[in-house]
Amino acid sequence: MSGERTKINFDLVYKTKVATTAHLDQISRKHSQPLSHFVAFSSITSGRGNKGQTNYGFANRCMENICEARRRDGLSGLAIQWGPISDVGMAAKLLGQNRTKIIGGAHAQSIDSCLSSLDVLLRIPQAVVASTVLPNKNGTSGDVKQENVTVQKVIGDILGIQNITSISDSATLSDLGLDSLMAADVKNVLQSKFNISLTNEQIKELKFNAVESLLKVTP
Repeated sequence: MSGERTKINFDLVYKTKVATTAHLDQISRKHSQPLSHFVAFSSITSGRGNKGQTNYGFANRCMENICEARRRDGLSGLAIQWGPISDVGMAAKLLGQNRTKIIGGAHAQSIDSCLSSLDVLLRIPQAVVASTVLPNKNGTSGDVKQENVTVQKVIGDILGIQNITSISDSATLSDLGLDSLMAADVKNVLQSKFNISLTNEQIKELKFNAVESLLKVTP
């Protein structure tokens, strides 16, 4: 064991995740009708690690191994490495009222954004995928009070647009290459940073040069 980890608290986390997933795997294999989806909720801690969470990261990786084995056997199997979640769990407690705080190098993702991402991730053929909201590509902290951080700039970073002044007035986010995962990121950022709530369809049809006007109609 390492640090403050003991065999008891290591096994508690390990068995909760791994034994449960393994049991469901074994039971589902006995059914004549294969499952359409077998989904395990993992964590980005599995791939990158986190101080004091050796047992948690190891348990998540073992769950991913089960999903990978199912895929090799021609069965459904998907493990999703989630980043911090803003609405529930440990991240929500750490965030408190500061929803723009960066935890472990990522912004917290809202439940609505997670559900939107899930619709996309279920169609990906890989056994292990990830969903997290990374900070802006320019390295800013995500604090909306920071100078020159606008709605356009934040969305432009998600879309990978270098020069936002060159965008046509009629161009929608879909026209600019917005895909489903980007839409989930935009939805989460608009909600967490600017208190703007839009559906995925509204985001797709949103004109890039009109996004700043959203702030004027937000209560």
